[in-house]
Amino acid sequence: MRTDPMPYLRSISDFLTGRSTVLFVGLLLCVATEMAVADTAAGVEAFEAGNYETAYEELNPEAEAGDPVAQYYLGGMYLQGSYVEKDLERARHWLRSASEQSHAPAKLELGYMYSNGIGVATDNEKAVFLYREAAEAGDAIAQRNLGLMYEEGEGVERDAELAARWFRRAAEQGDAVAQRLLGTAYMWGSGVEQDYGQGVQWFLEAARQGDSQAQYMLYNAHIQGLGVPQDPVEAFKWAKIAADNGHDWATAEWSETWQWFLDEEGRREAARRAEQWQRTH
Repeated sequence: MRTDPMPYLRSISDFLTGRSTVLFVGLLLCVATEMAVADTAAGVEAFEAGNYETAYEELNPEAEAGDPVAQYYLGGMYLQGSYVEKDLERARHWLRSASEQSHAPAKLELGYMYSNGIGVATDNEKAVFLYREAAEAGDAIAQRNLGLMYEEGEGVERDAELAARWFRRAAEQGDAVAQRLLGTAYMWGSGVEQDYGQGVQWFLEAARQGDSQAQYMLYNAHIQGLGVPQDPVEAFKWAKIAADNGHDWATAEWSETWQWFLDEEGRREAARRAEQWQRTH
């Protein structure tokens, strides 16, 4: 919560006696700014820890004072109904205020509201505009979402090449979903030259981060021999890993389909490889 700056100001008043008013005001502003930043940081820390009451107490005055970070987090609290009553209009108000100050995550969240009709009428063109601004500022999730808009032709003309380009930018920042989407683009030759090997490499990047869909795609690649040697044991290793991460189709493959490709010894080997991979990743 913002504290009273006056004790700090009184403590330096003697030092400032006889100096210019400009210097006095400048130091005043520095003290107030540092305190505001500290209060916002404390609010963010409380939010991330799930202490939403403290987060609200710290963030609300800073949001009212115009801090875009505080506005973003306060908007998120109203969007989720965390401590405060869920209020999509207030969420949109605070996210818009932050986005108007070029806060990229706020643009992303506001774009998501427009693309999904959350508290507003669905407006894909407005969503694309917001996603693009956040994406150009370097936000990986916005880059991925913008790629999806181009892939689906929502709010923009469908363009597989631009979709793949945005997926790549997000993938290179480590976004697992974008890595999997880029891998899929390579497997299908959608917006890029078809290259199964590249597809497998991007699936591996996403799989290492626990993306169960990418893990299931690696099962498919190994069972068909796409970009890798055909290897049922390796395939079912990935089916087991994806199944352990809750992927329904992989669960069915591991539980039932294995009998079409493996004997009992092969299934045990696949399980051993899966356990070893999970232990080291």
